[in-house]
Amino acid sequence: EKHGPSSEKMGNCCSGGSETFELKGGDIQAITDAHISTATKQNVKVFDCSENKLKSVPDSMGKLKNLVELNLGVNSLQTLPEGLGNLLNLEVLDANDNKLSKLPDSIQKLVKLKKLLLYKNELSALPDGMGKLVSLEELNVFNNKLIKLPPGVGTLPSLTELNVSDNKLKTTPTLDGLTSLNRLALFSNTIVMLPAIKNMPAVEKIELNRNQLDALPDFGDMPNLQELQVTKNRLTALPPNINRFVQLESIE
Repeated sequence: EKHGPSSEKMGNCCSGGSETFELKGGDIQAITDAHISTATKQNVKVFDCSENKLKSVPDSMGKLKNLVELNLGVNSLQTLPEGLGNLLNLEVLDANDNKLSKLPDSIQKLVKLKKLLLYKNELSALPDGMGKLVSLEELNVFNNKLIKLPPGVGTLPSLTELNVSDNKLKTTPTLDGLTSLNRLALFSNTIVMLPAIKNMPAVEKIELNRNQLDALPDFGDMPNLQELQVTKNRLTALPPNINRFVQLESIE
């Protein structure tokens, strides 16, 4: 089971680089107007203020129109500003390991966003407009307090990894729009029922272990499925047609 992001996190960027503004790993408690002004003048594309003591982010962050990556991980953030919705070129938003209880609705405007890393927070819900993030490839909300997912999460055409493990889900919306998905991680919830999974042709790994399932969902064709994790549920049998997944290497 992987908890963090599937691929390499953003590397440590050189603070002298003209396209990078780095404040990583200090005791910074606030991003100031001076920080934003300097970053604006430098036309930065990467803003890294991770591993500090931030409790909030100013709405003026939305002025950094050319920003491609924003790293706010490992702070004490409780909210993110609506102004983030103005970062229309943003591709990576990393706010892992904070105290976020909600996301701004404006996040749905980030149509170029490819990675949204929110693991280890206190989110109880995701915005209803999540389905508008049509470029999103990775959504990681491991270890939050989610009790349900908005239907739009199941319609993201570019998503290759969905990690909603270690939350409080009892079910999910239909996920049949996730035609690019490689990994579906739903372990360590309280899931009692899942809708049929009929249209997930690219999926290679499904993790449903540590839930409360009496039966597995009705699976459609998944010609690339290699790993299926279902232990620590309430299952009494596996589906009789499980043998049709010809690439399946392990069932746990």
